[in-house]
Amino acid sequence: MDRDGFYKNGELAVLFGKIVLSLALLLVVARAAYPAFTRHHAMEAEVAIERNESGIRVGMEPFTLGSGDTVLLFIHGFASGPSVFRLMAPMLAEDGFECRVLRLPGFGEPMERIRKVTESDWRRTVSDEVERTTKEGKRIWLVGHSMGGTLALDYALSNPNRVEGLILLAPMIKVSARRSLGLPPQWMQRVGSAFLSKDTILETAFPVDLNARSDDLDELRDHFLPISMYDELFRIGARIKGRGEGLNLPVFLVLPGSDRVVSRRASRAYFSTIASEHKELLVVPRAAHVVPLDYGWEDVTERVKNFITTDAQRGVPL
Repeated sequence: MDRDGFYKNGELAVLFGKIVLSLALLLVVARAAYPAFTRHHAMEAEVAIERNESGIRVGMEPFTLGSGDTVLLFIHGFASGPSVFRLMAPMLAEDGFECRVLRLPGFGEPMERIRKVTESDWRRTVSDEVERTTKEGKRIWLVGHSMGGTLALDYALSNPNRVEGLILLAPMIKVSARRSLGLPPQWMQRVGSAFLSKDTILETAFPVDLNARSDDLDELRDHFLPISMYDELFRIGARIKGRGEGLNLPVFLVLPGSDRVVSRRASRAYFSTIASEHKELLVVPRAAHVVPLDYGWEDVTERVKNFITTDAQRGVPL
């Protein structure tokens, strides 16, 4: 350092080199330490998980309730499972609908099976169930929560006139940036995927956003998933981007009063572009992201029934 307290060029270069080397070493350590840390916690959590003979976590199995000429095909969201509809489905089954609640591949399964899942598997599951229902001669509506809403939109956009309409509950049009320091979440995901190995297990990046939580009311879901699953999440979101104008089916959109998981603004904007003549938006002020279990779920369920019934009375063709 010279007499004025400033670094000479050579000293500055050495200092800069030390800083770069330190950061590089820190990144190397973090790249090795973080996956080991989360893998350890995932293994600890696995010990407490009860699974059925098929390896599916107990409580996350698919189920069917009710009977009728109209089938409601329920599609859960990312890291979630069929039990998120355990309140709505029985009520709608009592109203004369056949409620088929899917479990998307990977969720609720052991880690070695989850790693092999792609968004194509999720889309195929929805498509296969719609085809099976159609062959039975029944009318079908898709009811999707969060990423399940994204899958419902994707199917309807890719297969015009195959379903009667869509019920979208806090759909994932765009992931909220509230937990990514205001930066686009997909950017953060790309950086993470580039930095961490493909075998890295992440503790879920999304909070349990449920205002009505209690000892006997919670969202049963996966708390640890491989980083590859997040890549698939953003891929399915990209499939519906900017395609609202191509949707002519009846659409009932339900948004919570607040949402820390997906962007409410993006959902409203997408809804405004939907070309359908029969569409309706309901906002549930006290609810958060997990709309099917949160405050006001009874009113949501009743409004869903009324929307579908009204559409049937309108005589909208298949």
